[in-house]
Amino acid sequence: MPSKSGSSAVYRMANDQDVEKIFNLISPFSKKNILLPRSKEGIIADLPLTWVVADNNKLLATACLIEYQEDLYEIRAFAVDLHYQRSGIGKKLIEFILTDFKKQNTRSDIRIFAFTYVPEFFMKLGMLPVEKDKFPKKIFDDCQYCFKINDCHEVAMQRNL
Repeated sequence: MPSKSGSSAVYRMANDQDVEKIFNLISPFSKKNILLPRSKEGIIADLPLTWVVADNNKLLATACLIEYQEDLYEIRAFAVDLHYQRSGIGKKLIEFILTDFKKQNTRSDIRIFAFTYVPEFFMKLGMLPVEKDKFPKKIFDDCQYCFKINDCHEVAMQRNL
């Protein structure tokens, strides 16, 4: 059993063996309407853009960084196992993703955004609330399929990388 702190956890890119575990980690949040549902095919398609936190054979957290345009990226499908929330694993995962991403990009004008029900978490990562209408492609691509589109309480957060 992994420790509550995830002290032996490994932060890495996702691979084919993680697909079922990512699906199982995200599904409870989707059923509670906290995250949009993800199909296994969608998870497979996003594997090159997905990171995980794993401890032995257990997946503790996952997140994707999706490109919307060459200077705009979204953190999405971010989930932390309920037993590991508030342990620091999620914050470390997002920091790891952004550090890894920044190493691979020379652009200085990259913006990162997320739509979230937990803006306080993202504020700790240097993100600030912004108007959702700054992200029309996100709304067109994802939000139009969400049953909460007319009563959405997610907060759009953004920061420059």
